[in-house]
Amino acid sequence: MTQIQFWGLKDNTLSPRSENIDGLLNKTLFSLQADSEKIGKVKRISRKMYSYYDTQSREDLVKIQESGLSFVSYRILQKLSLQVIEKYNSLGGIVSSISDIISSEMYVQILGLKESEKFVVRKSSSRSDEVEINDYQLFVDWIESNKTFKQLSEEYFRSVEEQYRMTRIVEYSREMFEFKLPWVFGTLCSMVIDAVGNIDYFMYLPLFIKYGVNHSVDVNLFKLGLNSRETVKDLSSFIQNNTVHRTVDELRNYLKEVDPLTFLNDDKRITPFEVRKLVALSNNYKEVTDVFNEYGTCHLYVAGTRYYFCQLPERDMILSKLNVGSELTIIREHKNFFDENAVEVYFGNHKLGYIPRQYNEEVSYYLDLNSRYKLQVESVKVVDVNRYIELKIQLTFDL
Repeated sequence: MTQIQFWGLKDNTLSPRSENIDGLLNKTLFSLQADSEKIGKVKRISRKMYSYYDTQSREDLVKIQESGLSFVSYRILQKLSLQVIEKYNSLGGIVSSISDIISSEMYVQILGLKESEKFVVRKSSSRSDEVEINDYQLFVDWIESNKTFKQLSEEYFRSVEEQYRMTRIVEYSREMFEFKLPWVFGTLCSMVIDAVGNIDYFMYLPLFIKYGVNHSVDVNLFKLGLNSRETVKDLSSFIQNNTVHRTVDELRNYLKEVDPLTFLNDDKRITPFEVRKLVALSNNYKEVTDVFNEYGTCHLYVAGTRYYFCQLPERDMILSKLNVGSELTIIREHKNFFDENAVEVYFGNHKLGYIPRQYNEEVSYYLDLNSRYKLQVESVKVVDVNRYIELKIQLTFDL
């Protein structure tokens, strides 16, 4: 039994027995104003609804209430969750695309819920004709593809006047993907998780929809503060292919220490401007070191030798002259495009690379104070003469 409230009347308990329901409805203003056909329909729906509620446990009733969904929507999602579980099991627990578990027919039902009612797209002004688009395919492309906002707008909003296309895709994605669908899919995924356990894919799916991504690394990059879908997808692809970092903490530590030039690889997917934004963001949660104040000296490896030392025409000559104890110089590069704290490392007039980002803010501070320093080579190891020369140095400030 459950406590219910119906048209302003409250009763402690209610069973599916028709006389109890009829007696309650007969006391309402609605029963005095509506015709017999409408009253009969309401009574049939009420018996079905309250019969369902009376058979649910208190825990399940709390879940229904906490979902914020209507009774009808919740029931539809329960049925859809069974279909999702069946598809998931048939795939052996491996989901390669959202289309593997959510069919176009299922998506139509989800869009039919009042909580996720389809967003009305118009050609230009609020008074112009509505535009029909393939909602399901856009939903799949939003999550699975690397198409940019511009590409999506041109593909799905072609009938919209050109100057309004970008506005329409932004409006649509915000209304449907950022707000409505994550809420509904959050409840759907909770139902699936209750049945099959804490499966990562279903735990992340509402956020995949919100951000337009398809991997946990993508989501974790958004959690770190990145806000560009295109940048996140490009950066995530690089990280997945080149590192083992996956969790938020691992990614945070990686991004605050990595050499920005590392991302400017041969395929050019990550643009210099994107790297610049990434460095600015990661500098916000990079801890400023205090090794020179505490110890006076630091042993470190020169960053970026692949892009500078290895590419020098005089590389072989410099290698022959660099020995343990050779003196180097450092210079603040105030106009560095990527990092305002960048510090260059030189051997004579030849740029070898940079002070690692982990230490460059502290080093920049002392250079700005015109502090005296001594920088010497500790070891030189040619790992790959064209790609990486390991140059270990010792930097000491006279504080």
